[in-house]
Amino acid sequence: MDNFPEKAGVVFEILTSNKPGFLCDNSNDRDIQKLYNVVEESFDVLSEYFARIGFLLRRGNGYYYFSKDFKRTEIADRLERVLRFIDIVDFFKSYDSSFTAYSTFTVASIVQKCQMQIGLKQKLQDLNKSLPHQKENLTDIAEGVVTLLENQFIELEDEDERRYKVLSSFRYLEDLFARIVEEDSNEDVTSDLLHQ
Repeated sequence: MDNFPEKAGVVFEILTSNKPGFLCDNSNDRDIQKLYNVVEESFDVLSEYFARIGFLLRRGNGYYYFSKDFKRTEIADRLERVLRFIDIVDFFKSYDSSFTAYSTFTVASIVQKCQMQIGLKQKLQDLNKSLPHQKENLTDIAEGVVTLLENQFIELEDEDERRYKVLSSFRYLEDLFARIVEEDSNEDVTSDLLHQ
C-alpha cells in the first residue's frame, strides 16, 4: 500500500483498547493528537487496511474509532454497556443541557447541583447501580461515573482543580442517544451502537 503510515500499529492498539478506544482531536495527550492527525491524513489507506482484518475505521465529528460485527454471544454484553452509557448521557444532559465536547466540569459542581435539584440527584443515585462497586454518598457516586467515562470520553484537564474536559468522542454517545430516541426500532443502528 502506498503511503502506509508507520504508526498504524499504534493506532490499532489504541482503537482496540477500551482506554481510550478513540482518537480525539481535543485530547490533552499530544501523542493522541498526533495519531489523530495520522488517521486524518491517511484515512482511506488505513480504512482499507483495517477492513481486511475485520475492523471498520469510523470517522466522527472530531474523533475516530473502530466498529465491527459481533457474535450473538457478545451482543447482550454490548447492549448492557450501551444502555449504561445512555443513562450517563441522559444524566449529563440533565446536569447541563449544553453539555457536549469541550465542556468542562468538576465532581464538586455535579454534587452541588444534585443537592439543589432532587430529580438530578435521583438520576445520579440511579447510576450507582451501573458502578462496579456501590457507593454511599453523592461525591463517591459522581466520582464513580467520572471513572466510567475517563480516558474514553473525558480527560482530567486541571489536576489541582480536578476539572475535567469532555472529549470529542462524547459526540459518539450523543449520536447514539439521539439515534435511539429517533429510530427506536431501526435494526441498522444496532451494529454501530455496539462499538462500546
